[in-house]
Amino acid sequence: MRLKNTALCCAFAWSPAVLGNPPLLATASYSGAMDENFSSDAFLEIRLVDVKVTDDTELPVVGRVRLPDRAHRVDWSPYAGPQGIIGVSCGNGCVYIFSAAEVLAAGPNGGGEEVSDHPRGLLWMVREHAGSAVRGFHFNPSKPHFFATGADDGVWRVWTLQDGATGGVCAPTKVAVISNVPNSGAIVHLQWHPKYAHIFATATVNGVVNVWNLKMATRVTALNVSKASHGAQITAIAWNPTAATQLVVGLDDGHPVLQVWDLRTGVVPLREMSGHTGGITGLAWSEQESSMVASCGGDGRTMWWDPNTGKKLGELQPVGQYLVDVQWCPVLPAVIATSSFAPLLCVSTAQDVSSTGGDKLGAVPKWLNKPCGASVNMSLAVASLAPGTEHDIVLSSLNCVPMSPHTTEDQRMFERLAEFPRGSPERTQWLRDTHHELLAAFSSAQNSRQPILDFLNEGVASEKGGAGAGSGRPGEEDDDPFTAISHENQKRYEDRTSELIVSGKIEEAVDLCMDEHCFDDAFAIAFLSGGEMVRKVHQRYIAHVAAVSPQKRHVLYAGAIASGDFRPLIQANVPWKE
Repeated sequence: MRLKNTALCCAFAWSPAVLGNPPLLATASYSGAMDENFSSDAFLEIRLVDVKVTDDTELPVVGRVRLPDRAHRVDWSPYAGPQGIIGVSCGNGCVYIFSAAEVLAAGPNGGGEEVSDHPRGLLWMVREHAGSAVRGFHFNPSKPHFFATGADDGVWRVWTLQDGATGGVCAPTKVAVISNVPNSGAIVHLQWHPKYAHIFATATVNGVVNVWNLKMATRVTALNVSKASHGAQITAIAWNPTAATQLVVGLDDGHPVLQVWDLRTGVVPLREMSGHTGGITGLAWSEQESSMVASCGGDGRTMWWDPNTGKKLGELQPVGQYLVDVQWCPVLPAVIATSSFAPLLCVSTAQDVSSTGGDKLGAVPKWLNKPCGASVNMSLAVASLAPGTEHDIVLSSLNCVPMSPHTTEDQRMFERLAEFPRGSPERTQWLRDTHHELLAAFSSAQNSRQPILDFLNEGVASEKGGAGAGSGRPGEEDDDPFTAISHENQKRYEDRTSELIVSGKIEEAVDLCMDEHCFDDAFAIAFLSGGEMVRKVHQRYIAHVAAVSPQKRHVLYAGAIASGDFRPLIQANVPWKE
């Protein structure tokens, strides 16, 4: 059911959960969209989403500034300031970082100034990908002062924001992470892992998802999604918030499905979820309910699924136009936002699916579950399930609840604690003597959180940067599943290829060479099988050059003449007439 909507096609991002309720939406004019006046003006707006106000369905603008170009991605980080910062990646190859507080200060009528490279509220501009559209942009959810960018040039970068020596925040600096990264083609999407700050994934136009381990400075694995999906291309990815090694992949019109992949068995997907008739354009895995994944597509439909079973759980009212993106609200778990070329920006609830024709809800979401089988009325009478039963009801009253031994012990502790002045050294020492170390840390943390950080074994330096996203939480390395996967996949490429050749698995060896973009090796090994295998490598190499290095006209000419198909030559914008 729609709660709010406005006529707008945009890239958008919800405000971080730490900013509270009611939530806000940061919206940026979407690249490729145009309003009814054929205007090319672009704006970054912050809109209020107050679902408690039911008599007004509009999303009012509370802050607005002008953008130098139209956007592909928007993200909002709680770092640097009370309202955080908003990043916008654009088609001109630049990423613009704005102060959310300054955008709000501009008011709903802001953005009236002339177009410039330094609009109001702009803190920094990143030009690393100048000339290539930046379709991948994401702040690190665990360490929000880091962000990653990826563009049509096939290059991805990691950036960090550091506190200045005299206060404030310095401009983004590039983090040296992995050298000699192979270019797998234009990057269409990238996502940081929600739990492990040193892990992130990139999806490329060639249908490959690369997962990178910044701590070990290596690639964890490469999922050849296109090969397992009838040649379909990737459009979006999203990490599972609870199962660390799982992610969901959305595919284009060639095979419009969602696929759940596990990095530990990354040859074929665990399962597919089909229902869209147009390519998947956006994915969102609910942080509050890991058994719900939302998807939107070019068919104008928004659905949510149970990735554990592959069943569709519900669907929003179709919009009839190509959808741009879908995102769950971080503070209102049943609320979801979508944007389309209609133009229409919608905020809806996933709790009411009666009018959508969706399947019956297969499982009750966590936010609708009761924490226990009990209910309290106005007179403090409690009806609860008897211990160990599912049907027997017990009535009791909160006015005369007998204290358990644990309750009595806790009460005595708090009575003793009240004898000491708040924040006094005596209170802190008594807590330490009674082995309440965490409470002692909180008691001594009056004007600084250093005692709490010391207790958690996590210094301020590791929290704010240093080497960066590679440093995680205490004990994280012990249970980091990506370390084992990285070690397994670090077996030398030459060793794996040699084993396949010696065992007579020529086709597998050739495929491995091509997946690593070692086409010279692939040609040499394909010669062992002859004609059809050599032709396969030749076609794959031509497609690789067209996607990554279209300036190699001589290779494209040779490929067109060999196949008799001149369409790739024309599509690559090669001056073939000369």
